[in-house]
Amino acid sequence: MYSNVKGKTPCGNVLSTRSVYNGATPKNVVSGCLRSKLCRVMRMTASLMLLACLHIAAKSVSQVVTITAKNEPLKSVFREVSKQTGISILFNEKELQETLPVSLKVKGASVQTVMDELLKGQPLTYSIENKIIIIEKKKIQDDYIDVAPTPVVATPADTVRTVSIIGFVVSEESKYLSGVTVMVKGTPQGYVTDNEGKFTLKYVPVKATLIITSIGYETQEVAVGPVPTGLTETVKFVTLKKHVGQLDETVIQAYGTTTKRKTTGNITTIKGEEIAKQPINNPLLALQGRVPGMVITPQSGYQFGGIKVEIRGRGAIDPHMPSDPLYIVDGVPRTILELNPGTGSPDYSSNMVGQGLDQTGNFGFSGGINQFFGMSAQDIASIEVLKDADATAIYGSRGANGVILITTKKGSPGKTRFGLSLNQGLNFVTGRWPMLNTQQYLAMRREAFKNDGITPSAAPGSDFAPDLFKFDSTRYTDWQKFFWGGTGKNTRLNASMSGGSEQSFFYIGGNINRSTDITNAKGSSMSAGISASITNRDRANRFQSVLTMNYNFTSINAINGYGQANMSPNAPSPFDKNGKPNWDEYRGLNILALPFVNLLQPHTSSGNEISASLALSYKIWKGLEARTNIGFTANDGHTTAITPITSQDPLSNTPPTGSSNIGNTQSKNWQVEPQLAYSFGNSERYGHFDLLAGGTLQNAHTSATNITGSKYTNDALLYNIGAAPAWIASGGSAQYRYVGTFARISYGYEDKYYLNLNWRRDGSSRFGAGNQFGNFGSVGAAWIMSDESWMRKWLPEFISLVKVRGSYGLTGSDAVGDYKYLTQWGNGVEGTQLLPYNGIGPVVPQIQPNADFHWQTNKKLEGALDIAMLDDRISTEIAWYRNRCGDQLIQFPTPNFSGFANVVANSPANVQNSGVEFYVNAQLINTQDVSLNFRFNISHNQNTLISYPDLAQSPYYTKYRIGKSLDANYFYHFTGIDPATGDYTYEDYNHDGKIYSGGTVPPGTGDDDRYVAINMTPKYEGSFGYSVRWKALMLNMDFRYSKRLASASITPSPGGPENISAWTYEHRWTTPGQIAEAPRLTTLQTMDRMNFTASDGFITDASYIRLGTIVLGYQLPAEWLRRFHMSSLSANISAQNIFVLTHYRGLDPEITYFGSMPPTRTITAGISCGF
Repeated sequence: MYSNVKGKTPCGNVLSTRSVYNGATPKNVVSGCLRSKLCRVMRMTASLMLLACLHIAAKSVSQVVTITAKNEPLKSVFREVSKQTGISILFNEKELQETLPVSLKVKGASVQTVMDELLKGQPLTYSIENKIIIIEKKKIQDDYIDVAPTPVVATPADTVRTVSIIGFVVSEESKYLSGVTVMVKGTPQGYVTDNEGKFTLKYVPVKATLIITSIGYETQEVAVGPVPTGLTETVKFVTLKKHVGQLDETVIQAYGTTTKRKTTGNITTIKGEEIAKQPINNPLLALQGRVPGMVITPQSGYQFGGIKVEIRGRGAIDPHMPSDPLYIVDGVPRTILELNPGTGSPDYSSNMVGQGLDQTGNFGFSGGINQFFGMSAQDIASIEVLKDADATAIYGSRGANGVILITTKKGSPGKTRFGLSLNQGLNFVTGRWPMLNTQQYLAMRREAFKNDGITPSAAPGSDFAPDLFKFDSTRYTDWQKFFWGGTGKNTRLNASMSGGSEQSFFYIGGNINRSTDITNAKGSSMSAGISASITNRDRANRFQSVLTMNYNFTSINAINGYGQANMSPNAPSPFDKNGKPNWDEYRGLNILALPFVNLLQPHTSSGNEISASLALSYKIWKGLEARTNIGFTANDGHTTAITPITSQDPLSNTPPTGSSNIGNTQSKNWQVEPQLAYSFGNSERYGHFDLLAGGTLQNAHTSATNITGSKYTNDALLYNIGAAPAWIASGGSAQYRYVGTFARISYGYEDKYYLNLNWRRDGSSRFGAGNQFGNFGSVGAAWIMSDESWMRKWLPEFISLVKVRGSYGLTGSDAVGDYKYLTQWGNGVEGTQLLPYNGIGPVVPQIQPNADFHWQTNKKLEGALDIAMLDDRISTEIAWYRNRCGDQLIQFPTPNFSGFANVVANSPANVQNSGVEFYVNAQLINTQDVSLNFRFNISHNQNTLISYPDLAQSPYYTKYRIGKSLDANYFYHFTGIDPATGDYTYEDYNHDGKIYSGGTVPPGTGDDDRYVAINMTPKYEGSFGYSVRWKALMLNMDFRYSKRLASASITPSPGGPENISAWTYEHRWTTPGQIAEAPRLTTLQTMDRMNFTASDGFITDASYIRLGTIVLGYQLPAEWLRRFHMSSLSANISAQNIFVLTHYRGLDPEITYFGSMPPTRTITAGISCGF
């Protein structure tokens, strides 16, 4: 069809005429009113453009044409081309009259070839714009545009002449855009497009500029002219491009990718560049405070120590059951459970746990070795945290406690690039506990004895006081300085190389880290690793393979030098002048062991971990892709704990001998996940579908041995277990097999309605026959309300996105250990090996089996609102969730006569975690020289035991109460210091004349006076941070805060043979009638002293705001870099744990035990370069 429009304006000027062919019969459109004519023509033209866009690619016309023409008018040939291809051809009827007839004979030629031949020698040229062929006069600029030209500045002469404009605004998909603002630059004149994307402007200067803005699209500036002389009206076609902001960046999800705008689930992304800025040796620590609803708690002050991670509260009623999320690194799951060498099953009392197996932290004094210790932050591309059912249900039982996806760098095509960075840091404690000096301490001890009516004695007995009689009264030792007064050193070296062609590119990264302890004793940790990835694909981009490999080595030499800082300040030195243990002075004190023997008993550990993943994909045909992910991990851990002869008193009653405890753990895990993905549809017509189906096969084998050698007579042989005169060995192994099938249906309509369905069926070897399989799934939906035309009319222009989403789903858990449904056999009882009888080793049952327990269930519900402003420069999210955990897998205590401590079974208890999370990320300033970014998040979680049938018959009858939190502790009500006696006093809740905790009834009932319930979990917590850049200078600051309660950092019973806080001494009770905050000094452990830690008087506000990390960096200018043939060179200084704002009465609100090691501060300087 073509349109031929002619007419005159009210001034008598001839209106520019256009005709359109699109392969149909001609139809003339004539109107008596110029405005009506233009509106109809433009509406028809835009409709034809939209129709053509549905059949043809924008810039790449692939149709072929067969034509034979001899001296034919150009107009008729255009008609034939349009008929064969369905492509619209737009031209000026008058301009075609000036052309020559054409002769042409082509067969199967492209449209471009045909058009080149037709216009050869003609005064016309053509272009393909917005999926339409536009014919125009040579050297004359056409008015139909889709890319904004350079704005033209009007001159005084030009502004005298004005024109009227009729225009249409469409998207890149040729969809009419309503609600678009069209303004004349520098004037208040403007218009808002209607439902057909049309706008009209009158009396616009011909050299003015139009500014076109719309929510979610890039702003364009379009020149009005030039307009041919004599014309007073012109037509504009403008195509707006989608704005790719924070909400359109790629986000990793389960088995694929999405964007923040399109996702229906709750996914938090931490980018690799943010992680790399922090001076850490464990990437998990970079997530502290950054993810709403996730709590990360280091289990010790050691950098390699265990880390507890909990997402949206504790769901398990049994505190021994793991609550860790599922960790997946490049598609390969990581093992987190411990292994008991005696039973071969995950066990929460095992002390000998190798690298890669322990996440909950039971590794002697260090709290375990975290499996991610030593993983280089420089090699990480991103970390995604999946929290709700929509994001995690496709992982089935493994995703019940959330999922953490770690993606390493994969490189990119291009010339080979090299990177190198070196960081050197220092560690030291942030402060010291305020304690008494020697004179104050001795006065405190004498006053305590006086208050008790006891005369201290120099002879061993109940009144023995060696600090008053045997210790040097003029000696003062600052034990805090002695233990942790040193300075630790950290060194991190990272190197990387990447590059390659479009078909094959790679990334290789290596790192070495070494740290020394802040203690004055020997202690250090070291790690080294290599990360490599290579991507290959064919030229047609149909087949692709991504091979990723990681290797990490760790070596730990730890010394337990903590826990003795509150010794009496005049105690003898632990070593004599020759550096040997000071046995002589301590031997006469009637102390069984030297308080510092742990300094002489090293604890070493080393581990090797290798992981590899291979991701294969093949595009069978358009939209259909076959994928397979293959993964493998292997861990080998070795741990040795030594008790040398030199760490024992040589004059003890029994001649001392040495001993060693050696543990070895190995684990291997492989996984295969075949998948089939199909993507089809049109979002604008009937919707777009993304289908995914696949399966999982996983096999994990873990084994451990533990050998204790004793009666060594030579310390040089301690590391040789074969030289031990006596030894006891234990060991075990466990195999875990897992199979699953999964499917996902994702549907999107008009880029504003989204629906996501997940389903999974899991099979686990941890359950008995009939209970091995479980079904899980979820449904999620999202609606971008801001894209509705009715909402655009009243929505403020600065709001670019309003999105609501929600999800509901069911996940499960099988984290109970292996073979708990079968009788397990061993040669020992509770870790003690039984001796042979008549030369035959005994075999006895290890656990009470139960074949009836089944999958734990987790029901998750969430609703959220996302709002973005100022072209997505400011994005906010508020989410409400409710998670309910039922059919709880717990370890029920069993009677002693059964011969076993407990049995695994399902509990009818139902635990709910509900809360609210809020997040905002803002690009406040973003110019070439200056940028300012701000982020803030806050979360609140309420944990509640909502039901527990037959609680009175359960082992938790005296611990939990319906309607209260699992983390609630029950306390006596503290009523202050008795002015008459100086003792602690408490409320007698049941008025029976005594303060009693019972133990056989729930708190606050019967004879139990503990009725005050206090939830020790934070009321709310979160973080905020700034990122400021001025030219080449950059500054980052990250703060964490928490509203919480904690135990007080005081000595509950001051007066004994240990140092106390200065505050307690200054505020103690001394005389009758005195109103005091601290009790009288005493050497006796009376009931009122023992009850104080079980009262609410021992609980205090520990809220804080902490400046966790600050980084100052400088990037050298590009012109400097070119001189040295470098692509980048930067230097930075960073610091951790700078200061804390708190009302907490103690050294630090997160370190509550008086006398324990204070938190450390790290200052690091680094340099990095690229070339």
